[in-house]
Amino acid sequence: MVLEPGVSKNVILFSRGSHRFAVAIEAIIEIIHVVKERKVPLSPPSVTGIISVRDKIYPIVDLAVLLDLEKVKTNEDDARMILVQVDGEAFALCADQVEALTSFQASEWRAIDTDENSLSSKYIHGAIQPSGYGEADLLALDAIMSDLKSEAKRLAAT
Repeated sequence: MVLEPGVSKNVILFSRGSHRFAVAIEAIIEIIHVVKERKVPLSPPSVTGIISVRDKIYPIVDLAVLLDLEKVKTNEDDARMILVQVDGEAFALCADQVEALTSFQASEWRAIDTDENSLSSKYIHGAIQPSGYGEADLLALDAIMSDLKSEAKRLAAT
């Protein structure tokens, strides 16, 4: 990810488990209360089901499963689904709590340690620490979508 000095990027901060994430605002379609999902046979473990919102189907990606995060008990009233779009394709992210709309500067971003075998390095652009907030991992939605599409093609071929 490249961010020019002096240019800010708007993000939504949210938590999943004990972890904080950020999603670029331009990728967000909308944030909704949790709705009943439908299970999909043979879907990858990180896809917990699908939802229909305004006649559009969204696969639900659980970052806790995808990134092997520790699950923590949360207040279900605070839970949300974040509908995102990448290159014309959409999916929903599970969030325990949406915390803030904020922005960060290039000076508040840092690369994460890259380990080829780490899912985290594959799905995270880097860590940010916007002024007034704790650190959050900036999600690489394009990588998540790419893997969703690859997995769907693989399952369709079987």
